[in-house]
Amino acid sequence: MDVHRRLAEWLERIGGNDIRRLREALGHKHAAGLASLELAVRLVRAPQRTLLGQEGLELLGSIVDAAEAFSADALPLQEEVVRDFGSGGFVVRFGT
Repeated sequence: MDVHRRLAEWLERIGGNDIRRLREALGHKHAAGLASLELAVRLVRAPQRTLLGQEGLELLGSIVDAAEAFSADALPLQEEVVRDFGSGGFVVRFGT
């Protein structure tokens, strides 16, 4: 878990606006059991968010599922994901 935490911190620090590095940071944060909703919302609001792909969306869904589904923290993430990715061939599932 410590490796995931350290990688997450490093990737987030050097990531800047690089959606791929930030997505990797998010995966490591989630794997380490760290709070990741803030970074997840940052990703879905990023201009290059369409580069997240299906795997990135599944990670976002896992993060929402790990939080309370209708909590004040998780709701903005759900709304952003559904608004931007809920159509166009992506399948968005929460609570599965």
